[in-house]
Amino acid sequence: MIRKAVKRDIQAIMELLHQVNMVHHVIRPDLFKPNTTKYNEQELEVLLEDESKPIFVYDDGQVLGHAFCMITEVRVTTPHSISTGTWA
Repeated sequence: MIRKAVKRDIQAIMELLHQVNMVHHVIRPDLFKPNTTKYNEQELEVLLEDESKPIFVYDDGQVLGHAFCMITEVRVTTPHSISTGTWA
């Protein structure tokens, strides 16, 4: 089941972040240090409270995956000639 992450998921998310980092480290050790993660536990706790950056987990009795999301609003201003269907 995919669900929104909660504080009790932080440890499992940290373990997954370590796994992802190690995959990157093996390929690019010059860019990725071993035994590190993009976020620490305190940063994850803050992110979990941020509605504009929801975190989801795949839970099958244990957390097996995660998705970090960012909700943004894109406003496009269109020139009048394009909005009326007239192309210059």
